[in-house]
Amino acid sequence: MVTHFLGSADGVVGVEYGHFYVQSRGLAEPPRLALSADDFFFATTDAIAIMAESGETRYVLVQIESWAEEPVTAGPPGADVAERVIAFTDPVVHAQAVMAVAPETASLDLGAPGTYRARAYRWGGHVVEQVVRANADATRHRTESVLLQFWPAPGARPTAAAAPGSTQLDDLNTQLRRWATTAAESRPADTT
Repeated sequence: MVTHFLGSADGVVGVEYGHFYVQSRGLAEPPRLALSADDFFFATTDAIAIMAESGETRYVLVQIESWAEEPVTAGPPGADVAERVIAFTDPVVHAQAVMAVAPETASLDLGAPGTYRARAYRWGGHVVEQVVRANADATRHRTESVLLQFWPAPGARPTAAAAPGSTQLDDLNTQLRRWATTAAESRPADTT
């Protein structure tokens, strides 16, 4: 069987709150995923969250790949592996830290909006733990690796993401967004 590799993007991404995002340009607001210690790969429409293996990890070397069919290559032996189905309203994806205001990897065009299978391989957390034991101040060496592969999955249903429960903070956040949008729309145009 011949499998067609279409393209890739990579970069070093910051880890904040134990994870980072891979998201598409179609994402309208920050993703709200219910993360848990039982898994490391979470998906919702237009966004993926990947948890670092080690709580000491500060960076992840991310390789994002696009394939025409299921890939024949894989991560290294012993890597954690998880697979999800995700829908993208915009096929251009990138990775970034949770609080980043811009992508931290190059963008990768998957081809067309639609449903994709995503397979993640994660490794290197044990190396981060060894580095920290040897030198607790060695922050630049606290790097894990993630390989994320996408290929089309027409007709597949996206993996259901557990949504976080609504909290008072969520309600306040929604009210602030509404207020800011209304205030911006009602502000007179700048004529200078």
